[in-house]
Amino acid sequence: MKKETFKELGKGVITFGNSVGALSVVYGLFGKHDNTISPIIITAIVIYVVFGSYFSGIILLEKGSNDD
Repeated sequence: MKKETFKELGKGVITFGNSVGALSVVYGLFGKHDNTISPIIITAIVIYVVFGSYFSGIILLEKGSNDD
C-alpha cells in the first residue's frame, strides 16, 4: 500500500473513534435508559473502542509517514 493510503486510513480510524465517543455521550444524555446491560460494561467497551481506534490510527499515520 502507498503511504498516502496509510495516512488516510489512519485519519479514518481516528474519525471513527471520535464518532463512537460523540455518539456514546449523546446517547448517555438523551437516550432511553433501561438497565438490561450494566452501564459500567458499556462505558468500558466505549473507552476501549475509542482509545483503541486512536492508537491504531496513530500507528497507521506513523507508518504512512515512515514508509519510503
